[in-house]
Parts: sequence; C-alpha cells; structure tokens
Amino acid sequence: MDKKMLLRKLLYVLVISFLPFSCSSDDEDIEEPIAAIEYPEQKPILGDSVRVVVLGNSFSVDATAYLNDLVMAAGLDTTRMCVYNGCINGGSFADWLELYQTGEKKTFTKMAGGGAAVIYEPVSDVLKRPWDVCVLVQSSAVSYSWSSFETVAEQLVALVRTECPNKQITLAYAMPWSHTVKSHPREWKGNIDCAIKMSQFYGVRVIPVGTAVQNARDTRLENGMYLTRDNWHLCHGVGRYIAACTWFQVLFGDAFHVSVLDNTAIHPLTEAEAGETGSVAVDDTNRRLCQQCACEAVKSPFAISDLQE
Repeated sequence: MDKKMLLRKLLYVLVISFLPFSCSSDDEDIEEPIAAIEYPEQKPILGDSVRVVVLGNSFSVDATAYLNDLVMAAGLDTTRMCVYNGCINGGSFADWLELYQTGEKKTFTKMAGGGAAVIYEPVSDVLKRPWDVCVLVQSSAVSYSWSSFETVAEQLVALVRTECPNKQITLAYAMPWSHTVKSHPREWKGNIDCAIKMSQFYGVRVIPVGTAVQNARDTRLENGMYLTRDNWHLCHGVGRYIAACTWFQVLFGDAFHVSVLDNTAIHPLTEAEAGETGSVAVDDTNRRLCQQCACEAVKSPFAISDLQE
C-alpha cells in the first residue's frame, strides 16, 4: 500500500472513529456498518463517448436537474455524451429488478447532452442500447444498510452487464446524502460503507454525492436544513448544484479532460424554486465553493474534507 493510500485510510479511520452518535428512536433500524478493509480504486471513466443511463429515483432527479447547465457552460461536445434518468419514486435495486421482469415500459428523461427528449420503452429494451455508463441508485431509505444490497445488487449488476451490448460498460453507484430525519453521522457512515462494498465487490465507480453534501454542510453554504428542502431531498439552488457538480466531475472529467472547478454555470432561482423552503441561489459568490465541495469528494470519496473559508 503506497503512502497516499495509507494516509487516506488513516484519515477515514480517524473521521469515522470520532463522529458523534446522537441516536434517536428513528435510528433503531440503522445497522452498524461493516468496517472497510481499504479504499477500493476508483477507476476513471474514459472513452470517445459517455452515454449514460440511470436506474434511479427522486435523488437522481435532484442530482441531474442542473447537470446540463454545467455541460453547456463547459462547452462539451453533446454529440459524444448524454444522460438519461429513469425514476421510480423511492425506487430501490429490487424495484428496478421487478420492473425489468414485468416488461412494463418506463420513461427515461434526457437530463444532459444530445438525443431525444425521452425514451419510453421496457427496461430490457432500454438496457440493450449501447450505453457507456449505467448508474445504479439505491433507495435512500435503505442505502446505509448492507443487507438491502445483498443478492439484489449482484443480480442488478449481472443484468446490466448481460443486457448491454457494450461489454466494456462502466457501472457506477450514486452514493446518496444522509437525511436530516436520521442520525446524520451513523447514516452517513453506513452510506459510505455500502458504497465501498459496492465498489469492492462489483467494481463500480462511486459517485460520492453524499460526501460532497456532507462537505458543504460545514460551510457557509448550509441553508439551515442541512442543504435539503424537506429533510430528504436537496434544496433548490446550492444543494442540487453540488450534486450536479459531483456527477459532472465523475462522468465527464476524465473523458473530456475538464474540471468542474471554475465552471461558469450559475443557477438563479425560478419563481417556483424561490417559493420552496431552504432554497439558495447559486451565483458568483458561492458557485466555486459548491464546486470545491464536489471536487474534494471525488478526490476523497469516503472522508469529509475541511473546506472552511
């Protein structure tokens, strides 16, 4: 193990060891996370194209809502990339397996890049398209409990790799953020542990949105609701923007030789967003801090970074 890897491992152990545990009755179903042996290598996503399909839920809607703004501001070639999100509200790995088995049609909405606005097909047909990346999204209600991944994760990974004609497809796992209705340290620790196991066992690339959001919760970006709008979903403005920056950096950073740092995209609130609780606009005074929270998470997916200004 090289010095950099050793230092990162030690940092992880220290952070996890000293996190406070303010448990309540809401936390009784949270399992003690499995201790990670070491950080799994996060391989870059490379290739001439980055065509992405997401087996997601409302958390992936949040994370990709502003993604196209970043893509356009970066000047990426949209003929070489696209992101399509399928959403089952509250959906889990098991829900996506069931939907595949029933043959029911599902809408996949284009969130960034080129191509048709929507794809409406059975999941089996959607997966037979030549995707470069498939992002898996677990239900946040169980994402901190490894027992919810056992068996179904293996089945879902095998299904994607079997159905997709691109046998070099990259699988990614979008690690969610912890809720504010749960004990944050324990749930965040569980989310990390499960993401590590997904990477270790199935070779998936982690998109560490949960870590990026956790980074931001200790900065001036905090909106008084832990960057949510309802104790679950990310707030409009900075919350969704941080998530989009994280996805952008993981999906496109290496393939397009670009960084989200100093991307000029901002997000003034729409009238509807401004009326939502916890909304904070993204402007030139806070966009770079949002981007830093994301970039530090991509560099260190399993540990909180100190970004106090």
